[in-house]
Amino acid sequence: MINIRSYNQNDVVDVVNIFNNAIQAINKKDYTQAQLNEWLQPNPDYQQWNKRLLTSTTYVALTNTHHVIGFINYLPNNQTIDCLFIHPDYINQKVAFKLLQTVLRDASYPIFVYASITAISFFKNNGFSIEKKIENKRNGETLINFKMAKYAITK
Repeated sequence: MINIRSYNQNDVVDVVNIFNNAIQAINKKDYTQAQLNEWLQPNPDYQQWNKRLLTSTTYVALTNTHHVIGFINYLPNNQTIDCLFIHPDYINQKVAFKLLQTVLRDASYPIFVYASITAISFFKNNGFSIEKKIENKRNGETLINFKMAKYAITK
């Protein structure tokens, strides 16, 4: 059983580990290792992560043994999902869906996300549509993502 609760500062190490593990394990099918290396955070600033996650709407998904297995971060001021990452061992177990539904329940519409290539199908399956392709340059590498939007609640 998956439980959802609000993020607290004690979750930061688990959240950053999920972020890095998910990128390395899941996104490798769509990005080169050089691109992944620009995305990963091998030496994270946990204080900055906590500030970012505590000053926005962030939820974590937990197993019945209270292990953090995913998180979603929503910025209500610009109606944007900033992060949605799931531990690789829990992919395709509706964890991302449950986290997304938690945010959508109280979100204002339209709601936006800047989705990785890997995440496009998940967001499309949940009522988002692609608005534009974005190429982000980082140290000579180009990371592609897509601005997506959901304009109304769809069942």
